[in-house]
Amino acid sequence: MADNITDTQNLLGSAAATVSNAIAATKKQTGVTVKLLYVPSFSDIQLENNAASTSRDPAAWAEDLLAAQKPVPNTVLLAVASQDGRLVVVVSRNSASWLRSQSTVDKLSDAAQGPLEKGQAPDWPQSAIAFLNEIDAVKRQADEAPVRRAWRIAGIVVGMLLAGGAVMAAVVLLRRRSTPGKHAGGRHSA
Repeated sequence: MADNITDTQNLLGSAAATVSNAIAATKKQTGVTVKLLYVPSFSDIQLENNAASTSRDPAAWAEDLLAAQKPVPNTVLLAVASQDGRLVVVVSRNSASWLRSQSTVDKLSDAAQGPLEKGQAPDWPQSAIAFLNEIDAVKRQADEAPVRRAWRIAGIVVGMLLAGGAVMAAVVLLRRRSTPGKHAGGRHSA
C-alpha cells in the first residue's frame, strides 16, 4: 500500500479520481490521512502474508498492516473485502483521541457500510465518500465540543450569579421591611 488507494479490482472505477480528490480535501480540512484498501477477501490476504494467521481477526490484520507502514499521526485505514462483504476501520496508534475513540470508529464503519448494503449492488465509490464525509463530521463535532462545554459552563455560572443576586435582593428587601422606620422630628419621650 504505497498510495492512499489500493484497488486492484477497480471497484472505484471512473470515480477513483473523485475519491482521491476527496481524500486530499479531507486531509486539508481535518488533518486526517486516509488510506483505502480493497481486497477480494481478508482470508486471501492473510494466506498470502502468513499461512498461520488464516483465522486472525481482520481488524488485527489491518492494524498490523497500518502499523507496518509507520503512518503519520491521524491516519485511518478503511479495508474492504469485496467478496466477503466485510470492512474494517483502523486508526493509527499515534492519532488524536477523538479519532481513536471506539465511537468514532463505529461511526466511520457505519458510514462506509451504508452504501454497500443499499440497492442491488454495492456502491463502492459512495461508500468511500460517505466514510470521508463522516470523518469531516466527527472532526467538526470534536472541534465544537470544547466550545459547547465552555458555553454550558458559562451558562451555569451566569445562572448561579443571577440566582445569588436574586437571593441577595430578597434578603435586603426582607431586612428593610422588618426594620422599624425612623420617625421624623427626632426623639419621642414617654
